[in-house]
Amino acid sequence: MNRYIVWNEDETEGFVTLDQQLANESRKGIDANCRRPDGSLSHIATSFAVLTEDQICTIEVVPTYADTVAPYAAALRMIREAVEELFGPAANLESEEAVLLRGPEPHHDAEAIIAALQNVADVAWIKR
Repeated sequence: MNRYIVWNEDETEGFVTLDQQLANESRKGIDANCRRPDGSLSHIATSFAVLTEDQICTIEVVPTYADTVAPYAAALRMIREAVEELFGPAANLESEEAVLLRGPEPHHDAEAIIAALQNVADVAWIKR
């Protein structure tokens, strides 16, 4: 679910809402249309519309956490695949399912990859 920040012309004042329709109506400066999905009047949106009626207001869409971390998670997946392909069993890379038991954030996967690379380094050191 996206969050919408409605900014005044100078981007010095604004408010946050989860309702895209409410954000659009308050941005236009039409205070009578600043209603929530249940039909009740949103006082903050109405006040914002009245204060900024002659200004060119903008809406900023704030991405969700999942949208923000998706590219990083994809990059970590590529690194994970490379470690598995290059070093195979020597890396002793923790499975994705085991990593998820510790948590879904990208740093959990990074910790598993680092541990696998350390395993490879240890094996290489022992073979010297």
